Amino acid sequence: MIRSVCFGWILLATAFASNSLSFGQDDAGLVHVGRLAPGTRQNGFAMSIATPKLAANGYQPLHLRFSPKTPTFPADRTFDVVLSPRGNETTQLDFDFHVRCTVPQNSTVERFVVYVPYYVPWSQLTVELSESGQRIEQGRKTFSIESLETRYAEQHTSVGILHPSSNATAATDAAAATRYPDVRSLVTLLGEGPLDEATGKESLSDKELRELATKVQSAWVQFRAIDSDPQTMYRSWLGYSQLDVIIVQAATLQDVARHAERFKPLTDWIAAGGSLWIYDAKGFEFPSDSVTLKPVAAGRVPDLVAVRRTLDLNAANDTTPLEMEHWGEVTKQSQNWEWQQLEVELSQRKDVFDAMQKKKHPAAAIQSPTELSALLRTTRFGLGTITAIDDLYPFPGSFQLWQTVRDLYGPKQLVWTQRNGIDVRRGDDHYWKWLIEAVGGPPVKLFFALNTLFVIVIGPVGYLFFRRHARLHLLLFFAPALALLLTLGLFAYALLADGWQTRVRARQLTWQDADAGYRVSQNRQTYFSSFGRADGIELPEQTAVFPIRNTAVQSRYRPANNQRSRRSIYASDPDYRYTGQFLPARTQVQYMTLQPQAAPPMIGFDRSDDSLTVRNDSPHPLSCVIAADTKGQLWVARDVPAGESAAMNRSQTASPSTLIDVAPLLIDSPVPVLNNDGYTNHSTNAELTLLERQLNQWLGSLPNNHFMATTQLQSDTLGVSDARTEGSVHVIMGELP
Repeated sequence: MIRSVCFGWILLATAFASNSLSFGQDDAGLVHVGRLAPGTRQNGFAMSIATPKLAANGYQPLHLRFSPKTPTFPADRTFDVVLSPRGNETTQLDFDFHVRCTVPQNSTVERFVVYVPYYVPWSQLTVELSESGQRIEQGRKTFSIESLETRYAEQHTSVGILHPSSNATAATDAAAATRYPDVRSLVTLLGEGPLDEATGKESLSDKELRELATKVQSAWVQFRAIDSDPQTMYRSWLGYSQLDVIIVQAATLQDVARHAERFKPLTDWIAAGGSLWIYDAKGFEFPSDSVTLKPVAAGRVPDLVAVRRTLDLNAANDTTPLEMEHWGEVTKQSQNWEWQQLEVELSQRKDVFDAMQKKKHPAAAIQSPTELSALLRTTRFGLGTITAIDDLYPFPGSFQLWQTVRDLYGPKQLVWTQRNGIDVRRGDDHYWKWLIEAVGGPPVKLFFALNTLFVIVIGPVGYLFFRRHARLHLLLFFAPALALLLTLGLFAYALLADGWQTRVRARQLTWQDADAGYRVSQNRQTYFSSFGRADGIELPEQTAVFPIRNTAVQSRYRPANNQRSRRSIYASDPDYRYTGQFLPARTQVQYMTLQPQAAPPMIGFDRSDDSLTVRNDSPHPLSCVIAADTKGQLWVARDVPAGESAAMNRSQTASPSTLIDVAPLLIDSPVPVLNNDGYTNHSTNAELTLLERQLNQWLGSLPNNHFMATTQLQSDTLGVSDARTEGSVHVIMGELP
C-alpha cells in the first residue's frame, strides 16, 4: 500500500513538473520562448520569439514577431538579430546566428521565420538586438529552454502532423472537419513505446487527440503539430528538416498544393529523404503528373505472428515517462534507481494485447494481406517516399497497418541519424577516412635534417671557423642567432608547403530522380586553410550543413555561458555564411551537406533492344558512365563531352568497381583515440547515409535499370572561392528511364 502511494506521488510530481515547465502551445504547435520590449512609447517595439515543439537533429525554426508600441511603425526599421543557443555545457560547436529583419513603415505586425542549426540540445537562448550598428538599450536577454516540450527527447523518429487549425478558413473547412489523427498505435510501432492500456476508451475527442499528440510521449518518437495556414507553413524545407515523417489528409495536401510557396518546401523535404503519409486518399493522385503511386504487394503485409513478434509481448509494458538526466541524456523513468526501489510491477505487454483482442480494439485487428494491401499505394520520390492510405480515417489504426507502412522502405528510412548517417553530438569515425593528406602537420623529416646540419655547423664547423679567425667569443652569439633563423625557417616552410589557397577534399554524391524532377546532393567536404578565411564557407540557403567531428562535441563539467562565440552563421538571401572557427587556420574541418533541388536530369539515356546511348546534359564532361539494363548486362562509356551523346559498350566484367574509379567509404583500420583526458567523450558513431550505403553496394553489384557516373565537382557546393581540390570525386546515381 505504501509503495503504491509513493508511486502515485511520483507520477503526480512528474506530471506537475512537466506542466510547470511547459510554455503552452497554440494550434500551430508553437511554444512561446520569450519577449523583449525595448524603447519608449513613441519609438519602442516588442519582439517575441516562438518555436515549435520537437527539437531534434536538423534545423530548428524560430518565429520572430515584431510589433510597435504605437498603432504602426512610423518608419522603416532594420534590426540585426543575434541568436546564441547554448546547451547545459560549453561545446566545440557553440555559435552565434545573425539575421537581419526589415520592418516596413506603417506595418502593424511583421513575422519572420529563421532556421537555426540544432547541433546540440539547447538549454538557453540569448537574443541581442541592434539597429544601425548600435546595440539597442534593453535589447539583450537570455531565455531558459529547459522543458522537454521543446528540447531534444532523444527520439529515434520525429513525426509532423499537417492539419488545419481549429479556426480553419472556409477553403479548408472540409479538411478541418476531419478528426485529428490518433497517434496511440504510432507511439507503439514507431517509438518502441507502450501499448495503450486504456482499452475501453477507443474514441477520443478532437481536443484530446491534439493534446495527446503534442505532449511528450513516453517513447522514442515525438510529434509536431503543423498548421496548414499559409502564414505558418515554412517557405524552406529546412523548417521540416528535423522530421522523418509527415502525416496529412489528402484534402489538406490538395489545398496546400494550390500554393507553390507552401508546396515546394514539402516536396524538397521529401526529396531530401522525408516520408509523406497521406490518408483518406481513395482516388487521390499526387499533385505532380510525373509521380505515380504504385500498389503495395500483399506479400509486404505482416501476419499475426510477425505483428506479435514486433510488439515484443514478452516484455513489460513500460508506461513510465521520459526524464532528462543532469548530464543531458534522456532515459525512461523505469531506469531510475530510486524508482526501481519502489518495486512497482508494470503490466505485461502480452496481457495488454490480449485484452485489446478480447475487446476488439482496432489496434489489435488483423486483416488479410490482400485486403490490407489494397488500401496502400506508394512510390519513391528523390531520396524520400510517398505512401497513400485509402482508409478514410486510419487512426489509431491496427499495428498490422502501421507496421506495413513503417517497413515498406526498411527500418533506416524513418530514423534520422541512420538515414542521414550522422549524429552531430556524438562525432563520426568516418571523419578519419576523408582527411586531406599531408597538410597541417610539422615538417618532421626536414626538421631532423636541419637539426643534424645545425649541430654540425654549430659544433665542429663553427668552432674551427671562429678559432681560425680568433673570434671564438662570437660563437656565443652565432649559435642562438642561427637557431632562431632555422626555427623561423621551419615555421615559414610549414606555411608555404601547405600553400596559400584553401584546400578542399570533397566526396559529392548526387541522386537523380528524373521522374520527380529532382536532384539531391549529399556531400562530405573537408577544408584546410593555412591562414583561415574571413569570408568563411558560403553555401546556398537551402543547404543543410552538419559538422563531422572525430569526437563528441559535448564536454563534461564545463558550464554553459552566454558570451559571444568564435563561430558565427550569417543568414541572408540567397546564402548562409559560416565564419570564424567554422573554417579555422591550420586545422582540418569536415562537413556533410544536403541540398534538394528541383531541376532537370543531368544524364539521360536512350535504349533499344541491343543498344544503349547516354546523353550528357550537364555542364561538365562525364569521365565514366556505367549502366545495367533490364537483364543485368553492364554497359560503359567514357569521356562523354558536355552537351553530347555517346553510344555505350557492353562490358565483359560484372564488377562495377573495376570499371569506375570510386572507392567505397569504409572504416578499414582502427581509428586513433587522441587526448583522452577523461573530460571529453570520443566518437560513438560510425553510420553511413543511406545513399553512401547504396553506393557501396552498387560498387559490388549494380542493380538492373540503374546507372552511376563520375564527373567534375559542383563548384557552387564547395562554399569557398579559389579552392584547391584534391583526392575528390563526384558520383551521379539514379534509375534508367
